[in-house]
Amino acid sequence: MPGWRRSHQRRWQKTSLLGTPVYLSGGIGPCVAGLLRPRIGLSVWLSLIPPRQQALLLAHAQCRIKARDPQLLALAYALLCVMPWNLPLWWPLHRPRFAIEVDVDARMLAQGHALRDYAALLRQHGQ
Repeated sequence: MPGWRRSHQRRWQKTSLLGTPVYLSGGIGPCVAGLLRPRIGLSVWLSLIPPRQQALLLAHAQCRIKARDPQLLALAYALLCVMPWNLPLWWPLHRPRFAIEVDVDARMLAQGHALRDYAALLRQHGQ
């Protein structure tokens, strides 16, 4: 993880949002940060949105943690750094973030979250 991210994380304030431990940052988030102990990072302004939207954002982040998305990305990039000449490694990394987003969205809908509410949340807060 780049140094600037670690330095930002040190300034995050630990709190609880809807009973879930989260870290509030100045402007970064929503995100999942950390490899060994992933934690949910939310921008301070996200603590001011309606509780229903907060619950969806927290569920989205928890899906990422359960699927070990941060570790998967770190492993993929580490392999690429160790063997940059290995062309088959480049193929799955062509668009890993897009693939992870699609997977998280599928898991959220499989958990029974309403498509309309979830799509509105992504559209509104993904900007």
